[in-house]
Amino acid sequence: MHPYYFQQLYQEMKAQSEKIERLEQFLQEIRKDVNAMMDKSQTHIERLEYHFDLLKIEKLEGTLNIGMSPSSTEKSLEDITVNGQNLQEIQTDPNRAILLSNIQESVNLYLNRDISQRIKKTAEESNKQVDSKYTEMIIQDLRNQIDERIILYLDQLLADKTMNKTQIQNKVIELVKRDIDIAVQQHVERE
Repeated sequence: MHPYYFQQLYQEMKAQSEKIERLEQFLQEIRKDVNAMMDKSQTHIERLEYHFDLLKIEKLEGTLNIGMSPSSTEKSLEDITVNGQNLQEIQTDPNRAILLSNIQESVNLYLNRDISQRIKKTAEESNKQVDSKYTEMIIQDLRNQIDERIILYLDQLLADKTMNKTQIQNKVIELVKRDIDIAVQQHVERE
């Protein structure tokens, strides 16, 4: 054997040992950094608030089957009833269609004539600035949602046999206008 062989082997082992030591120190530093990052990245959520009244579904498609599938039921769409009336009666009831049209006309008149002033007044009372473009956006959003509300109230009140058509029409208009005013006030105050 060569006399320098042991010396070279010793030098190589010493270098490897130093390298392992440096790597172990580096690994410990990385572990510390990871632990510090994990401690910092923990998010604590104290309270979640859901405002379901603010949810708006523009378009809902698909089929939801709970407990039965369409093929397992013997009822067709024509057999479905709403408030004791089948679907075809609701769609073809001329009195309901006339009431619906009159109510929509009255509510649209309210939206066209009065609601922009109501928005402006509510904004002033809340010390908020609302420009005309934003006002138009609010009004358009209300228009997009108003027919569903009218139909909901109309169907509820048509089921009440104690009211005549004029009373039903006036009551639905009153309820929808109230809902519009509340929506405007809540929206402007939140902005």
